[in-house]
Amino acid sequence: MQQQQIVDTVQTMFTETDAKHWDNVRRVLADHVVMDFTSINGGRPAVLTPEQITRTWSGFDRVSHHMTGFKVTENADQALVTYTGSTDHFLDHSKWVVEGSYETSLRNINGEWRVTAHKIHLIKQSGDTALPQKAKAKQDNAP
Repeated sequence: MQQQQIVDTVQTMFTETDAKHWDNVRRVLADHVVMDFTSINGGRPAVLTPEQITRTWSGFDRVSHHMTGFKVTENADQALVTYTGSTDHFLDHSKWVVEGSYETSLRNINGEWRVTAHKIHLIKQSGDTALPQKAKAKQDNAP
């Protein structure tokens, strides 16, 4: 039961992102989340608020996540979920596809599982690899 709730939380982060239901995405995130996309961008992991995360993700016209093989390791009020997947990102008439393995850490906060860290280990990417910068520029210019 507990493991299914943990996986459901991770899946909600993706399905609600795909649906652009940003309030629902924010509900499954902790107050601060360590986001590690260094295998794609280089640099360092960033500690972001749910608002910062959803603002960044909302820059794409559409996103479609395809995740599978969820494995949960629990330790009291913390959990680590590992899985693989691919994500299609769309902006204007361009597409960027990211494939990787993932690690998502969660903590049980007041009886609800919340994402505290999210990391991708890039396997490969294809398409317009400049799409994240274009999506960010679109968000930076939004009212």
